[in-house]
Amino acid sequence: MLYVCDEQLDLSIHPSFLNIFIMKAHTTQTKKQTGTQYQVQADFGRAARCNQLICDAFHQHLFNLREAHLSSRLFARVYDVLRSDELHAVGSRTMASGNLGLLEGFDFNKRKPLHRIFNGSFDVRINRRKGECVVDVPNFDPVRHLRWEGRITHIKILAAAAVLDFRSLKFLPIAQESGFLDIQQLVGATLPLAFPARTRRPLLVVMGMEFYQFVGSRYFLRQQDGAKSLTIVKTDR
Repeated sequence: MLYVCDEQLDLSIHPSFLNIFIMKAHTTQTKKQTGTQYQVQADFGRAARCNQLICDAFHQHLFNLREAHLSSRLFARVYDVLRSDELHAVGSRTMASGNLGLLEGFDFNKRKPLHRIFNGSFDVRINRRKGECVVDVPNFDPVRHLRWEGRITHIKILAAAAVLDFRSLKFLPIAQESGFLDIQQLVGATLPLAFPARTRRPLLVVMGMEFYQFVGSRYFLRQQDGAKSLTIVKTDR
């Protein structure tokens, strides 16, 4: 009750009206939360599909890589790229509009990252006009520039690239590798990777090494700590 000018005013709120007001407020808040959750889930789903696309594109080099948490580690990087998209709202973000450079330095084998295994130099050159990518590893002394536990006699230098269409979830893989290189000699490789000229789709380049032991007349791939070192060394879009 409220008294104004000696008159009594009844300002009591009817319980049913109060309940309706609370229900409407709750419904509005729930709709906002549901919409936000849907947008976040849409980005998560898109990141998961793009994550699988990258794994499929480099399957040739990943099929014998023993890495239990590869997919979850790569997903974290892919989601960071998606979140870096400043052109689209949450729920509509795209990989093509994000910072693909965040993928550079990702090691597919976390137990043998390339920067710890190999402390020599290499260069990656991309010419989109001609459709050329070259991974160049100048000659180096394996005894001084390689770190690997166990007995090895030879190595292979690996290079691969993939043209990715994140919208249609299609890819074009290109791969090259050196022959067996004796670690008792200076070794190096120049590995060309050809892709469609003038393509505007994103390009990912990976480089790595495999380690072998030559016994009798056969080369045996060393399976210790995941068999190989493989890293995303360049992105371009």
